[in-house]
Amino acid sequence: MRGRSSGRPRSIEESMKTFNAIHVLIKNTLSLLFSGAISVVFSYLTLIYLARVLGAGDFGKLNFALAIAIYFTIIADMGLPLFGARTIARQRSKVKAHMDKIISLRLCLAVVSFILLLLAALLLNQPREVKYLIILYGLGMVPAALLLEWVFQGIEKMEYIGLSRILSRASVFFLVFAFVKGPDQLLLVPCLQFLGNSIAVALLLVVLWRKYGLPQFNLDLSRARKILSAAAPLGAAALMIHVIYNIDTIMLGLMRSDEEVGYYSAACRIIVLLFAPGLAFFDSSFPIISRYYKSSLNSLRQLQYHTVKLVSILAVPLAIGGVLLAAPIIAFLYGKNYQPSAIVLQILIWCVVFWGVNHVYARGLIACDRQNRFLAILVIQVITNLVLNFLLIPSYGVCGAAFATLAAELGGLILYVREFNKIARVPLPGHLLKPLLASLPMAFFLYWGLAKINLLFLIVGGAAIFLVCLVSIKGVSRQETAMLRDYMHR
Repeated sequence: MRGRSSGRPRSIEESMKTFNAIHVLIKNTLSLLFSGAISVVFSYLTLIYLARVLGAGDFGKLNFALAIAIYFTIIADMGLPLFGARTIARQRSKVKAHMDKIISLRLCLAVVSFILLLLAALLLNQPREVKYLIILYGLGMVPAALLLEWVFQGIEKMEYIGLSRILSRASVFFLVFAFVKGPDQLLLVPCLQFLGNSIAVALLLVVLWRKYGLPQFNLDLSRARKILSAAAPLGAAALMIHVIYNIDTIMLGLMRSDEEVGYYSAACRIIVLLFAPGLAFFDSSFPIISRYYKSSLNSLRQLQYHTVKLVSILAVPLAIGGVLLAAPIIAFLYGKNYQPSAIVLQILIWCVVFWGVNHVYARGLIACDRQNRFLAILVIQVITNLVLNFLLIPSYGVCGAAFATLAAELGGLILYVREFNKIARVPLPGHLLKPLLASLPMAFFLYWGLAKINLLFLIVGGAAIFLVCLVSIKGVSRQETAMLRDYMHR
C-alpha cells in the first residue's frame, strides 16, 4: 500500500531528477503557452469587438445562450476526453483502438445531447431569438465530438493542440469582424464560431490520419458501458465545474436584466481568459502526474510542490493588481459603458488565486484515480454556489453572483488540499505568504500611479517591483534558482 511522502525537497540532485524527468512537460507547456498567448489575443479581440458592436443587452443574450448550450456539450463529452488522455498516456501502444472507441461514443452522445438541447430550448421561457442562439450553439457539439485534442494530450504532442487553437481563434475573429456589424447579425455569431472550430477539427484529423489512419466508427456496447462507467465521474465533475462558473450567468438572465448579464459576462470572460496559461500547464502535466502516481510518489510530490509555489507567485500579485486596476482595464477593453463590470472584476479576480491552487490538487486527484473524491468536493462547491446565488442575486445582482462564485472556490480549497495530502503531502500556507508580502510594495506603486501613469506602464512597473521584492525576501530559493539555471543552460 502506498504511504505518504512528506517534507520539502532535500537536495538539488534529488530535485534535478524531477526536472530531468519533466523535460517534456516544460516543452509542452511552452508550446501551449506560446500558442495560448496568440489564441488569447484573438479571443480577446473577438470578445471586445462583439461587446462593443452588440451592446450590453445583446452581448448578455449571447452569453446567456452560450451558458445554456455548454451544459449539453458537457453531457455529450461525459468526461471522455480527459479519460481518453489519461488512458492513452498509460497505454501508448493502443492509441488507434482507444481513439476509435471514444470518438464513436462521443458522436452518439452528441446526437442524444442535441435532441435534449432542442427540447430544452423549446420549453425555455425566453424570447425566440435567444432560443435560436441556443440551438445554433448546440450545433457545435458535432465538431466538438470529433475534436481530438485529448489524443495529442495523451501522446504529449501539445504543439498540434496549440496550432489548432490558433487557427480556430484566428478564423473566428476574422469571420466575426468581417460579417458581424451590429445587433442585426447576432444569430451569425454561433454559426461563425462553428466554422472556426471546424478548422481545428480538420487540422487534428489530418495529422492523426497520417500517423494512425482515419478514425473508424466502432461502438461495442459492452465495452462502451465500461468506458462510460469509468469516465462518468469525470463528466459529472466537468458539469459541476461549469455550474460554478456558468450558473450565475443563467440565473442573472432569469432573475435580472440582459444588461446585467452583459456586464457580468464582460468581467467573467477576462477571468476565464486568465485561466488559459494555467490550463496550458495543467494539460501538459496531467499525463506526467498519471505516470508518476504509478511509478514514483516522491517525484509526484516534488512536481506538485513546485507547481503550487509557481501558481502562488503568479496568481497573488495578479489578484492584488487586478483589484486596483479593474476600472481602467474595463474602460480600456470595453469602453466606459461597461463600468459596472469593474466591481465584478475586482471580486472575481480572486478566483484566479483559488482556482489556480485548487487546480493543482484537483487535477492531481483525477490523475491519481481519485475522481470520485474530486467529484464529491465539487458537489459541495456547487451547492454552496447555488444557495448563495439564490440568496444574493435578487438583492445584489452582479456583485452577489460574483461573491457566490468566489465563495465556492474558497470553500473547495481546504477540501482539495486535505484529500490530495492523503496521497502525497504538499503543504500550502507557506507558499502564499512571500508572494503576498512582495505584492504590498507593488500595490502602493499601483495606487500612487493610478491617476498619473499610463495603464501599460503601470502594469510593467508593478510587475518589476514585485519581482525585485520577491527575490529580496528569498521568495525563490537558491536551490530553485540553481535548478532553473541548470535547465536553461542545457
